[in-house]
Amino acid sequence: MEKTKIKGWNHIIIATDNDNVVSVTSRDFNHEIAGVLHKFLNAPLNTQQNRIITNILIFTEIELNKTLDLFQDYQEYKEIEFLKSCIGYLKTNKKTDTLKFTFYNE
Repeated sequence: MEKTKIKGWNHIIIATDNDNVVSVTSRDFNHEIAGVLHKFLNAPLNTQQNRIITNILIFTEIELNKTLDLFQDYQEYKEIEFLKSCIGYLKTNKKTDTLKFTFYNE
């Protein structure tokens, strides 16, 4: 099945803690790994050319570590740094147990 080509659009994931931005990642829809992080996080990728928020999900450090483990074969990708930043934030901020991830297109 051929991948849908969406020219000039990215999918964005923003991790926040009480509206404070912790980490952000974006990926061009046409990149070979587009949507892999969405898949690992069980958040369907919005392939429409609109800026609608498609998912808002809450993740714990344990869940993010499990997702990071799935990326063991993708170490060169920036999604790794996004996840590591989120995990590091949760480890150092003991008052915070979860992060909110907002998924949308731009």
